[in-house]
Order: sequence, then C-alpha cells, then structure tokens
Amino acid sequence: MWLNEMIYPDESLYSISSRLVLIQPSPTFASAYEYLWGNRNVQLDAVFPSNLPQLSQLTNKPVYYLIEHHSMVNYYRAFSEPDKFSNALSRLIKGDAKHMSAMFSIVANCLAESKTLKYCPVCSAGDASEFGIAYWHRSHQLPAVEICIKHHVKLIDVPRSRKVPILPPQSGYGLADEDINADEHWWCKISTDLLFNKPAIYIEQNKFIKCLMVRLYYKGFITSSFHIRQHEWGFAIQRYWEGIKEQPLIHQAINSVSGANYFPQYVSYRKTGHFHPVKYLLIIGHLFEGFEDFVDSYNSCEEELIFILSRRYCKRLPRNEIHTNESQVVEKLNEGNSLRAVAKIFHRSVLFIKKTAEIHGVSINRREQVLFAKERHQVMLRLSAYESTEKIAKAFGVSQTAIEHILSSAPDVVLKRKEQRFIIKRDIERNLLIKFLVNNPNCLRNTVRKTITSTYLWLFKNDKKWFYLNLPDAVPRSERRNNRIGKMPKIDLDE
Repeated sequence: MWLNEMIYPDESLYSISSRLVLIQPSPTFASAYEYLWGNRNVQLDAVFPSNLPQLSQLTNKPVYYLIEHHSMVNYYRAFSEPDKFSNALSRLIKGDAKHMSAMFSIVANCLAESKTLKYCPVCSAGDASEFGIAYWHRSHQLPAVEICIKHHVKLIDVPRSRKVPILPPQSGYGLADEDINADEHWWCKISTDLLFNKPAIYIEQNKFIKCLMVRLYYKGFITSSFHIRQHEWGFAIQRYWEGIKEQPLIHQAINSVSGANYFPQYVSYRKTGHFHPVKYLLIIGHLFEGFEDFVDSYNSCEEELIFILSRRYCKRLPRNEIHTNESQVVEKLNEGNSLRAVAKIFHRSVLFIKKTAEIHGVSINRREQVLFAKERHQVMLRLSAYESTEKIAKAFGVSQTAIEHILSSAPDVVLKRKEQRFIIKRDIERNLLIKFLVNNPNCLRNTVRKTITSTYLWLFKNDKKWFYLNLPDAVPRSERRNNRIGKMPKIDLDE
C-alpha cells in the first residue's frame, strides 16, 4: 500500500511503476522487479503492461481505475470491436498482456512505437512545486504528439530504457524554444480529445465509411457517380498536414500501403476490421472541425447519406419531396432555434444545417467568429475571382478549411471555379503537346504517347476533338505492319 493517495493526475502507468521500483531498497533493478512484480523481465514502458494486478495491490486502486485514468487503453477503445476490446480488457486485468498490440490493431498496421518518453518542462516544474516530484504524463506520450496542450510548449524527448526505470529531470527542466505550428497544435488537440473521449463510443468501420462519404461530398471529393476522388483526397491530406508530415509516425502512416492501395484509399475501401487510431485521426482532423463534430456527424451520417443520394436522383422524385427537409430546416431556423437544436430535430449534422441556412439566406445567431460578415463578403468576391483558397486563407490569417466552408455555401461559385480549373488544366496540356510537336515535327502518334504519356491520356479523355485535330497524321493501316517489322526481302529461287 506504499503509494496509496500518491498517484498523481494524468500520471502514466510507467511513471507509477518506475517510482515504485526507484523507492524499493533492492541492490539491483532486476531484484526489485522480482520482488514487486514476481518477474524480472516485466517491460514497464510497454503500452499495455502486464503488471496491473500487482500495481493495483501496491497502490490500493482498482485495476479498472488504473486503466481508465492512467493507461492508454481509452485511446484505442473507439476504434476496436466491442467484443475484442472486452476480451483484451479482461486479459489485461488478469495481467496477461500477450498479443495486446495485435488485438488493438497496432502490429497489423505496422506503425512503430516512439523510442522516447516526453515531458513538458512547465508541467514538470509545476508538478515538482505542487507534489514534490516531476512525473510522466500519459497525455504527453500520445502517438506523434509533440506539444503540451495545456501550456502550448514543445515536449522534450528522453530516450526510453527498457530495463532501467527513469523519471523526468527533477530540476533544470529546460525549455524548448522551437516555434509551434498550427498542425502540431491541432494534432495534439484531436489526439487528446480521443484519449479523454466520454462517453466512450464504438466506431463501426462500415458506418465510418458512410460518415466519410457525407463529409467528402460536402468537401467536393465525390464524383458525379458518387465515388471518392482518391487521388485528389490523398494529396489534400498531405497538404493539410504539411506542418507535421515529416514527423516519423505521421510520415509512416501517410505513406503506408495495404495491398495495391495507398492511404487513405484503403481505409475507405475496407468495410470490416480497424486500423491504428493515428490513421483515423489524420482523416478526422482533415475533414471535421474536431472530435465532437466527428461524433455528431457519425451519429447522423446514415440519414444524411440517404438525403444526399435522394438529391442526386432528384429527377426521379416529386419536387415537393426533394425540398421538404430543407424547407422544414429553414422554418425551424426562422423560429429562432439554434443550429445544434435543429440538427437534433432532423438527425443531421450541424454542418449540414449551417450550409442549408447559408444557401437559403437564413441569418444565424453565431458566437463571434474570426471572419465577420464584411470579411466573408470579401472572401466570396476573391473566390469568385478564382483566387486559390490557400492564398485567401493566408491573406485573412485563417485556416484553409474556414475558407472552404464559405465556398461550399455557394454552389454556383464552386461550379464556376471547377470550370476555370478545367480550362487552366486544358491550356497547360495543350501547350505541352504543341511544344513537343514543334520540337519533334516528324514524330509518330505512338512516339507522342510514349514520351508525354500523361498529357496524351488527359487530352484523349477530356479534349478529344482538339486532340485529334492536332496530333500527327495516323500511319495508313496498310503501312503499319511494314513500319513495325520491316519489308520482307525478295528471295530469288533460281539461285
């Protein structure tokens, strides 16, 4: 009962175990391990340690309490199947930590664990002042998290040691003076929200894909045949996480491959099983305004997907049936109901209600935003002038997502910008073909195809009439065989 009432807020299991070993008067760490855990080979820094029963007895805290408040288990709960999670939890409670990584989809997704422990110098100074000791916080050990969400400073790395238990420096904590970018802060925010997510929910993979389809539809990543623009979406995720994509774990996740498919393509294809939470958070952070926004959208995604599909096939539906939901939404908003209240009434996401209001010109009582009405008007003018969302976001000092939200409320502008992008792309590809033909006046069509393949295929698919008018003349069919294998020499049979 040595550490009763001495377990500190957000302290990791490794930190608690290390303090127990360090205060144990044993000649070696191995003998201390043997005395405390009954096994000198216990790996204290494991994500799922096997010493929970002994730790519960020594701290006089129930195993469930230690798991809930001091372990990383909750980080994996949402993206684990309930039966599999319950089985893993039962085994952990008994001290059986074998194959835990596989059960929580860590090994299967091939994402390596961090080789360091992390601490916040400000937290450590505060802990030492309040509790008399600096300890490891579990929220600082979240995968790929590099900053302290509380103090907005960089975390400091300390190399792990499997056999030798360590604590953060107890004095001279240091202070990381590196600048923190927005991506680091956003990643830390959604990772922490997942760890402390309450009430805990289970994210079913098939329903997660439906939730993705809804949000990707609003973001413009869905084709007219209702398929995901995988290539564009993949590049968009890489651009979105530009500030942290070189972080080893993030880089490994973004560039991961499953079979013949790349991330995030394979996540949207697989309807069963689960992936590492890092992969889900990369998608959630890109498409949603926070973990709470994701949960709201997830809970209402099936009804909203049906509504979107009905709009897609609106020619087959009576006119009054198509717009019934939208007219009812507008009516409720005009009555003075909040966005969230209307979203609950119709079982749709807040984002859907907000966009419906903006499209129909309904004024909304919002909390103070970064962009006010005058600025939103200026943004819309620049969007109508075909200026990039990235450039506008930098000009107004807001995120690119905020500009895209304004853009999505004006479908006619979205269509015009799409047409303009097509014209720009078409002119670029035409110029590439013309330049190649000027430099190679006697080339064949097959030479064009093999040399500038991407231009050839794009023009063939999107600008066929102009393409055939400007290609070199086709070789007559009667001459194609001779050109390919050469003329057969004449043989004089009299010789």
